[in-house]
Amino acid sequence: VLFAGCLGIAGWLCYRGTHTVPERTDAEGLAPGQVEARLIEREGQPWVQISSRIDAPIAQVWKVVHDHERMTEFMPRMAKLRILEPGEEHRRVRIDFRFLFLDQHTQIDVTCEVLPDRRVEEWSQFEGSLTRNHGRWLLVPIGDGATFARYEVDVDSGLPVPGWLERALMLEALPVVLTRVKERIDR
Repeated sequence: VLFAGCLGIAGWLCYRGTHTVPERTDAEGLAPGQVEARLIEREGQPWVQISSRIDAPIAQVWKVVHDHERMTEFMPRMAKLRILEPGEEHRRVRIDFRFLFLDQHTQIDVTCEVLPDRRVEEWSQFEGSLTRNHGRWLLVPIGDGATFARYEVDVDSGLPVPGWLERALMLEALPVVLTRVKERIDR
């Protein structure tokens, strides 16, 4: 029975880490505070996409997600973050992660675009022990002082685990990011 249960969990994780669905492009159908995790395909790669409708103005949400000095407060496994080259539209950042018993790091180029109808922060790795790390934040005002927030990443930690398992675990762990963003806003 235990073996069958383990096989069932492994099968579910494999499905979860390999089955892609269409991207979420807006907040339609999301209840306030609801966080949704999807595995999407972009440019032939599976990406983890986390979306939420946050009941706060875009400026407040942006202030939290763009505050790199305090990002360790809401990002899972992020142990330390250091800004290597400061800037509002472009900066370089080093992030140290703790994965079980291994420490990993990434150094990323971060670019930001602030427009009246959206705010975007994109990054790509230029150095580090992770095999791959790029992604973005997308924030869009949706009326009534609320914001559609989307966090999406394509990461390979370089750890000796199958990619599908790593993606399935991220789909389970990353929704807390948007929950914690809202908690920081409320404080």
